[in-house]
Amino acid sequence: MRPPTHTDPAATAIDLPLEMLQIKCPTQVIWGMKDLALPPALIEGLDQYVSNLTLHTIDEGTHWIIYE
Repeated sequence: MRPPTHTDPAATAIDLPLEMLQIKCPTQVIWGMKDLALPPALIEGLDQYVSNLTLHTIDEGTHWIIYE
């Protein structure tokens, strides 16, 4: 993987159907809302890809939530 440039579209040139991107098994996500590496905006629309999603947000959680 490499970032796209104006002369090389890299991975942005790949067009996968939504069916290939969906997770169909039950999935639990625990998200720290103070995560600087993976900001909370990334969970928006997650349910479009994970049909059986249980999402728990932790207001004071950071990127190291499993250790906190």
